[in-house]
Amino acid sequence: MIGYENNPGVDEEKEFRKFSNYAAHQRNFADCVRSRKEPISPFESAVGGDTMVQLADMCPRTKALVEWDPRKEQLVNPTPAMTAMLDRDMREPYGVYADSEEQGG
Repeated sequence: MIGYENNPGVDEEKEFRKFSNYAAHQRNFADCVRSRKEPISPFESAVGGDTMVQLADMCPRTKALVEWDPRKEQLVNPTPAMTAMLDRDMREPYGVYADSEEQGG
């Protein structure tokens, strides 16, 4: 299971049953924010899973094979259609601001 390599004493099956529902994951995350302990499901594993889903979605939408470089975390030789899927405009009032920019104004 992902995330247990840093916790060799953890009973994996018991922990899996304990955190196999969404509410338990939310509770564990909030507890770890307070305690600064490592959550049962590390952030990196969630990002990796989301990335794979997004890449898999690109294939049928662009009708092309996707090649991913995991070290650089970028597409290899993307088509224009793939590149267009990597970013989209954010709805107001949401956005990403540089430190010098005012938010909400």
